[in-house]
Amino acid sequence: MKVLQVTERYLDHEIGGAQKSVQLLAEGLARRGMQVVVCAVHESPVLDLQKVNGVRVYKLPLGNRDRRLRNAHLGPMRALRDHLAESFQVGSSPELSFVLEREKPDIVHSNILSGFSVSLWRTAARHNCKVVHTVRDHYLRCARSTMYKHGAKCRSVCTECRILSLPKRVETKRVDAVVGISRKLLDEQLKAGYFPAARISRVIPNSIGQLRGAIPLTRSLPRTPVTLGFIGRLVAAKGIELLLRELRHLDDKFRLLVAGTGNTAYVRRLHAIAGDNVTFLGKCEADAFYEKIDLLVVPSLWDEPFGRVVIEAFSFGLPVIASNRGALPELVLPAAAGAIFDPDTPGSLANSIQHLTCDPVTYSRFSKVALQAAPRYSDDSVTDAYEDLYQELQGANKNQDLCFPLS
Repeated sequence: MKVLQVTERYLDHEIGGAQKSVQLLAEGLARRGMQVVVCAVHESPVLDLQKVNGVRVYKLPLGNRDRRLRNAHLGPMRALRDHLAESFQVGSSPELSFVLEREKPDIVHSNILSGFSVSLWRTAARHNCKVVHTVRDHYLRCARSTMYKHGAKCRSVCTECRILSLPKRVETKRVDAVVGISRKLLDEQLKAGYFPAARISRVIPNSIGQLRGAIPLTRSLPRTPVTLGFIGRLVAAKGIELLLRELRHLDDKFRLLVAGTGNTAYVRRLHAIAGDNVTFLGKCEADAFYEKIDLLVVPSLWDEPFGRVVIEAFSFGLPVIASNRGALPELVLPAAAGAIFDPDTPGSLANSIQHLTCDPVTYSRFSKVALQAAPRYSDDSVTDAYEDLYQELQGANKNQDLCFPLS
């Protein structure tokens, strides 16, 4: 069986968790002997082909297909025109058709659609390929892909996005199997009428790569100070300002390490409101960061599609306190490896931190179950799930609703 993975970026220095998950999956399938090809985009005006870790990687010219990758600002009318054109135009078909004709895959598996658009599903259908799509973000329902604007979570799809996303919803009828990286994300798509012809729907979480074995034992709560940690992009939607404010309500037995980078002006603002017990580390290796902290805090204000840092923390035996946004409760609550708080309730985060760290026995119990939960998100577990899906799709004759066990 040959599978063509389509994603926005691949093997770039600056990629997010979703793109990293695609790379882990592609390489995991290749190690098992499956023929795997990847199509991504890049800034170069010429098509590039290379083979990396057993995967043939095509980099297609980005051109003007996705201005968001160039951080360009679009006015309302230009945004409307570009979004409609993206859904109806042939888009990346010439380059993608070349790859499809050359590689002749059995399955086209789309992931991050920025740079390609939903038009790739039509192209795949013309080449008689089965189509799998993994929903990894809010791209199909939200013009910004975030369901977050004006400093707040979108409680529902706004009129603008409903209009702009209509052509995308129509095109989802070409998808044979749909995967959500969380139950919440998948259910939102299905309830909104997306993927009406999908014969298989399934929840398969992201994997986190090679799980570390450096900390095989449960953690013990230190006497003082207790080191809290935040790792991620320093943007408002990640809730870092909320964490800094709530930290003021805690006594001096707590300190906070912040790992990540962001807009210079915004980072300067964060420094201005941070107390003396906050240290900004900038960009740092995740392994080194997790070894320095006692508790991970994920205070996101937007609906996180997954929450890779939660699972990374679990693999280090770290309890997690996360907001009740998006898929975060799905990761934390079934594992019983931390606590969930409501960012709309003042003091909720501070209270959760105090409760989880006031009792060494409770802390150690959370640490133990965190370690037990982490292997569910290993490369092997996730690769197994996708292998099963591909095989079922090749022989599927009727509707199925299958789910990866998250608990």
